[in-house]
Amino acid sequence: MWTTAGAQRPCRNQLGVAAWAADCTPDYMRFVVTAHLTARLTWHEGAWNGRVCGRPTLNAACMVHDHVRDSRKDDVEEAHHGEPFAKVREVTGYLPPCSRDANAFGEGSYVIRHDDPLESSQR
Repeated sequence: MWTTAGAQRPCRNQLGVAAWAADCTPDYMRFVVTAHLTARLTWHEGAWNGRVCGRPTLNAACMVHDHVRDSRKDDVEEAHHGEPFAKVREVTGYLPPCSRDANAFGEGSYVIRHDDPLESSQR
């Protein structure tokens, strides 16, 4: 029950904590927007700095994600370890499958195409 009459009249706020009437807005006057954001990034040893891992074949975290495990080219990644993804793509035409996550805090930028794995599995 909300009590709103009188500035000094006690009531209970949304958490059920005793408060003064000025802190107790009735439900019909509340407009609450609730949002939830989850960011799931592939683990990256370089803190998502936009570079190929220093030792890509030893990064076991890559093996957890199907889209990374099934698409990676270890020989190319080992040959270009520590290099920026944009440079690797320029030289080889290859962009590591983890690049959509691993450049979150990188200096360079590049365009990728992301196909939703849930969408493609329903076909």
